[in-house]
Amino acid sequence: MLLKSKVFCICLIGIAIYSGCVSSPEPTSTIPPTLPLGVVDAGFQVEASLPDASCQLLSCATNQCGLVPDGCTGVLNCGSCSIGETCFNNQCCSSSTDVDFCATLQKVCGVATGVDNCGTLRTVQNCGLCPSTQSCFNGQCCSPESDAEFCAAANGQNCGSLTAFDNCGVERTVNCGTCQVDNPALGPVHTCGPNNTCSCIPRTVCPATACGNIPVGCGDATTLLACPACPTGETCTVNQDLPTAGGKCCTTSDAAFCASLNIACGPASGTDAACGIKRTVVNCGACTAPTICNALGKCQ
Repeated sequence: MLLKSKVFCICLIGIAIYSGCVSSPEPTSTIPPTLPLGVVDAGFQVEASLPDASCQLLSCATNQCGLVPDGCTGVLNCGSCSIGETCFNNQCCSSSTDVDFCATLQKVCGVATGVDNCGTLRTVQNCGLCPSTQSCFNGQCCSPESDAEFCAAANGQNCGSLTAFDNCGVERTVNCGTCQVDNPALGPVHTCGPNNTCSCIPRTVCPATACGNIPVGCGDATTLLACPACPTGETCTVNQDLPTAGGKCCTTSDAAFCASLNIACGPASGTDAACGIKRTVVNCGACTAPTICNALGKCQ
């Protein structure tokens, strides 16, 4: 009996030793396995911790892709998309056509670059062609402005050759015109300045045959240019047809001019045959009372 008790105790000790030596099985990992790039496991569920009793686990919806919340404390791996699709905001997305892409960017011609409906940066090399009379500018068909509009748009240029970019972004060279043709003997001169605009140059020299005081011109009526006086026996007479040309020395006196027009009193206007200019005499004389000067310059 004593022998059996010893054997039983030895067995118990052996069992205890055996139980303490055998290692416990390792817990199952909740970390998803590492997969090659582009390969996903739609059936694998990652859990940060055990789900709360009040939460409801979700499943991947149709057309869903990538990692999405599972409704509790973990995430779902909803897999990748079919060939030709991309995963955008956890939805499988088919990129728009080139036509739709250009329309979205409001481009009707030329190159278009931007982000498409699937969040992908892309470039379409040709969104369309323009008519032969137009050019493509910033993705829009553009009708070039006329030469006059081109010159006017460039700060009102009105003379000389102008090189600049037009409304369609095309560099062009246009002759914006010439300044008025001037006769230095009659007034100031207009020239085309470096900014392609006509400028008025005030007169600084009297015309060769001018006499008296004449305005320098260019809108300045108060500044006068003093020209030489006439020789003795001649009268400085202003040509009424060309007042800016200054006076002209004439040998015909006022009295002789009035007599040539058969005017005895009052003003007289006409062409001075001797000088070849149109002139006016303010008063050809007065009538003796009781006669008066009529409209024809006669005393009656």
